Formats: sequence, structure tokens, C-alpha cells
Amino acid sequence: MISTANRRFDRCLPCLIIFFLIFSCSPKNKIDGHIHYRLNSDPTTLDPSFIVDVHGGLISAKIFNGLVRLDENLNIVQDIAKKWEISDNGTTYLFYLKEGVMFSNNREVTAGDFKYSFKRVLKPGGKSPNTWVLDKIAGAQEFMKGIAEDVEGITVIDNYTLMVRLSKPFSPFLHLLTMTAAYVVPEEEIDRPDRDFSVHPVGTGPFLLKTWEHNNKLVLERNDHYFDCKANTNGIVYRIIPEDLTAVTEFEVGNLDAINIPSNELSRYRKSSQWKNLISSADGLNTYYLGFNCSRPPFDNVNLRRAVAHAIDRGKILKSFYEGRGTLADGPVPEMLRTWPPHRLSMNITLKSRDN
Repeated sequence: MISTANRRFDRCLPCLIIFFLIFSCSPKNKIDGHIHYRLNSDPTTLDPSFIVDVHGGLISAKIFNGLVRLDENLNIVQDIAKKWEISDNGTTYLFYLKEGVMFSNNREVTAGDFKYSFKRVLKPGGKSPNTWVLDKIAGAQEFMKGIAEDVEGITVIDNYTLMVRLSKPFSPFLHLLTMTAAYVVPEEEIDRPDRDFSVHPVGTGPFLLKTWEHNNKLVLERNDHYFDCKANTNGIVYRIIPEDLTAVTEFEVGNLDAINIPSNELSRYRKSSQWKNLISSADGLNTYYLGFNCSRPPFDNVNLRRAVAHAIDRGKILKSFYEGRGTLADGPVPEMLRTWPPHRLSMNITLKSRDN
């Protein structure tokens, strides 16, 4: 396996000075005061309960919040929860919410909204593919099967205090609460008959969805009532551009502010006096791999799988196709998530536009 990856931007990143926000002298198709990025495909949905794709997760992280989030070093930090206590041998979590956190429809978030949001993911017949994020909560299994009318492990103490009790200790639980399925949503917007929440999301995040032209672009605008650090940009434009060559062309004429460099373009940019000093890299979180269906012939034969694995020159693939962008993986867990050696970091390379 070859380890190389994209590291997602944390939702609080817009409060920092984004050093590659540079406007081109050729502003065709650009919106003033906005950062312009490329996505290679349209998100499937922006409803946190149903998001399973990377692009949906990337954008929803700027529209919604959860109880906790990951910082740039992958530590659990406060989000809407200002603090929490863990007791009863790691089975009881008591979350204290920040006051004055508002949905973009101008209603304050309460502990009841989190209970509703969690139950919505777990509800029988709800068809959420993300029940695994919350199914360790006591009573979740019974609720999903329709045996119980409520999830006994989720208790609203008051408007700003939420207790979550697990059926048994599960140390990754706080990390699971950073995922899209644990974002808070307003019940009244979900139930609106005149609007589809999956394309008209209402959240608490630093940005609001302004427009979504499917397979063309999404435009986010700054939420000036965001409870945390506010964005230093008016908004973000995500252009849907499937073809790498088109994305590179759009970048070079000034219609995109930053791109992830396609593999076949990296060498050219590295050698270019115009672009080489504008390339930056970030530690990666993904692992690329070749997977076998071990339940069907011929790959149900362990010796055949070993033979195929030994026949693949991983080092050559890393050196040629990936042009050295990454490291040979020691297993499926990305290196940044591991606490055991060896500790080698993979990289994803991004190109920034030139200041004109």
C-alpha cells in the first residue's frame, strides 16, 4: 500500500489568515471577496445524517457543528460543548453546552436539539448509513429495532446540559462525535414540507449555503452570527470540475485560487519558475490500497493474495506515479492517527495562485 492523503480543513480555519487568498488579474467567473476551490464531483447530500462522501463531509463541516471537534493536531476540543465530564468507568458523558449558539434560522441550540439529532440518525426506518456512529449509546439498538420508543442513554438534563450513557465503555466515542452524523440540526427545518433539508441545510457553522447549482458550483457565504471565530473571507465558491486538465486551465487563467495538483502536472509545476515557489504541502490522512474480495475465488486463497502483493513494486509506484508524494504504508491506519512507531507522514501538495 502507498500512503498519501488530503487533510481536511478544520471548520475554524477561516478565522486564520488564509495566505493563499490572492486575486488574479483575470477574474472571469469569480465572485469578489470569495475563495475559489475545485471539487471533482458534486456532493451527494448536505444532510449530516446521510453524508458518506468526502465532499459532503468537507462542506458540511463549514455549515454545521457538533458537541466536539478535532483541532489541527487531531485533539478533541470543544465545539458547541464548552466542557464535558466522563464517569462510571467511561460509560457516562455529561456535556455542558455554550449558551447563545444560534442556528442560521435565528433559534438557539439546546440540549434537546442534540437528542433529536441523535435519535434522527438512529430512528427505525430512517435509512441513515451512519447509525454506527451512535449505536454504542445505551438503548440505541432497541430503538433502531422499534422495540423502544426512546433512546434511554440520551437524557436532557436542562437546556444546556446533555447526558449520554453508553451500553459499555468505548474509548473512541468522543472521536465519533466529531463526525457528520453527530452534527446538530433543527427539527423544525427537517420537517418543513416546502424545502428539502438535504439541499437547503440550516446549521450553526461559520458559513451558510447560498446557492447550489448541481454539477456546476456551490457558494457558501459567511455567517456573521457565528458563535466562534468568524471567517475573514466573504465566502467560498466550490466549482465542480471533474476533469483535471480543465481544473488546471481554470487555475492558470485565474478562476481558481488553489488546486490540489494532479499527479501528471506535479513535475511541470515543480520545474516552473512561475509556480514552484507557490507550492505547499500538508500532512495526509488517507491510505491508498488495492483491495481483494477475500470471499470469492481466486482471492479466497491466501497464498495467491500473498503472491499478488509480492508482485507489486510499491516503491516504484510511489516514486513514479506519485512522484514521491507519500510513504509506504505499514498498515491501513493512517500514520498521523497512530501512536505506535514508525511515524512517517504522508503529504498532499496544493498550489496557490500568484499575487498579481
